Amino acid sequence: MAIIPQISMFSWENDIENLGDNERLKFVLEHMPDEALVDKLERERCRGRDDYPARAMWNMFIAMTVFGHGRVAAILRELKRNVQLRWMCGFQNGKTPTAYAASRFLARLKASQAEVLEIFISLADSLYDILPDFGETLALDSKWVWSAANRKSKRNKPDGRSETDAEWGKKTYSGVNADGKEWSKEEECFGFKIHLLVDSKYELPVAFVITSANGSDIVWGRELLKELAEKRPHVIERCRYLAADRGYDDTELIQWLQDVKQDIKPVIDKRTMWKTEKEKEVTSPVSVNWDHLSQIISELNISNFEIADARGTATYYRG
Repeated sequence: MAIIPQISMFSWENDIENLGDNERLKFVLEHMPDEALVDKLERERCRGRDDYPARAMWNMFIAMTVFGHGRVAAILRELKRNVQLRWMCGFQNGKTPTAYAASRFLARLKASQAEVLEIFISLADSLYDILPDFGETLALDSKWVWSAANRKSKRNKPDGRSETDAEWGKKTYSGVNADGKEWSKEEECFGFKIHLLVDSKYELPVAFVITSANGSDIVWGRELLKELAEKRPHVIERCRYLAADRGYDDTELIQWLQDVKQDIKPVIDKRTMWKTEKEKEVTSPVSVNWDHLSQIISELNISNFEIADARGTATYYRG
């Protein structure tokens, strides 16, 4: 007799990770708030041929993500060999979508980006009700997404075959080795950039914006946060700390975070503005030696003084 172990009641997170692909897909499909999107797709089809229903096609693209397939061709092959997957997606008639049908449906999804975005926002906002500490500590960063093309098309009008939106982006890294030797490195990408705001504890996304690869981290980071303050204010109200790398070391952004309306503590590394100098003397009413991290190195025979920089004014006293 085969013994089938029962899923534990007390290790939900581990159980979800250990479920098979079909069970995980079933779990996702049952909790996906996609009714508005599917209704819109079905209304658009109206009385047209329904060989591949909109619900089934949409479920197929969800399965593509759950199963970890990077290309449409891969999930189509999976459907052909996996009978259970076909039934779960909704292809009970035995027909497997063709590559042409998948391509046409993907074009319809691109025209319904607003509805797809609403699904993401609904899922992200639901976490604020489920987890009382979700969103208290957020992290902001960006990542390049390479285009399938290697250059921009000369065509001005998108035709579905050539690349008309991607741009070249460049990043330059520099510093000084332990032996005092300078170094620099450049990286390039042709494609896009996703600017992502995530909960740093649960490692789940809260908001995002996609730009071309040359989109500025500081500019779009500010825009993303200010848009959240306007359209989803609960995200900013819950946030207590915002972590980011030195690419987001910007006076306007830091002052906006520290404003009484937001009252968010920025945890942002400072940019190294001086390439080789370890410290520099600043001419001021009180002469002090000031290193690239704006820290006091020495006090010059004074009892107390104030130092003002982009982050505000700090008062120092001799012990």
